[in-house]
Amino acid sequence: MITLKLKKTRQVPNRWHELNEEQFVRLAGAIADFEAGITNFEQFKVMTVAAILDLKIDRLKMTDTLFENLFRISEQLDFPYRLHEKEDHKEVEFKICINRQMQPKVNQNKGYVFTVESGMIETSIVSEQYVDAISVMKLYSSDHSEQTLDMLVKVLYCPLPYSKENIQKVKPHKFSREQKLAVYYNFRGLLEWIRRIDKYDLIFNSAEEKPGKSPLGMEGSLYSLSKAGYGVYADICKMDLFTYLDLLLSQTIESIHSLKSCGLKPTEIAEKLNLTVGQISSFIES
Repeated sequence: MITLKLKKTRQVPNRWHELNEEQFVRLAGAIADFEAGITNFEQFKVMTVAAILDLKIDRLKMTDTLFENLFRISEQLDFPYRLHEKEDHKEVEFKICINRQMQPKVNQNKGYVFTVESGMIETSIVSEQYVDAISVMKLYSSDHSEQTLDMLVKVLYCPLPYSKENIQKVKPHKFSREQKLAVYYNFRGLLEWIRRIDKYDLIFNSAEEKPGKSPLGMEGSLYSLSKAGYGVYADICKMDLFTYLDLLLSQTIESIHSLKSCGLKPTEIAEKLNLTVGQISSFIES
């Protein structure tokens, strides 16, 4: 938190986990407008502060002094973005890494559970829901359509147990635009947090992916695990998220050992599995 004095002393959030639900929803709207090119970077910085302080910019008389004060406050924040200096410009990179569900309930719609307390993770997300959400996320990253965003809301706010039938019970029109966007950024942040778990490096950081990329393109993994003998397809779909990820990890490690036993060189194994030699070295040596 940053201590700020504006008529009265305020504690201003400076980390994702310090935001309350309302602040997160407003900030999601500000980020979406910037990523869509609706606002420029200077405007975005002001909108970020307004979102966190719950200031209604459209209702304020925006004077030069007020704009400058909001801009100066934004300079004290070191989230939610990072600036990279390029030769002729500055590039904005969003650092969205979140380890909890920020909107547990929207109106009468209960969302998925995801919390981390004392190193223990609790989640209601099952493997099929995770894979479906990633598939929709991938589509939304390219089309940014309202229809795709609505589908993401349906997947992540599906009543338990997760099923295609229960998905249809969710009414996205009861969510505001900012709430829908917050659903997207919340899950995007969770994907990034999970990706950074060292244990899962083999399944989230392939040789051709750039650091920070979210784990996309896993739609066929449920069938792959079933075909490999890890269980009946229907049961694999119902597995909790981290049991599913552990199986994916086990499958990858088994593939490394299998290719090694076939006499392939480390470089050949890495190429076949789209990994680096450094990633597989400890498994080859064991």
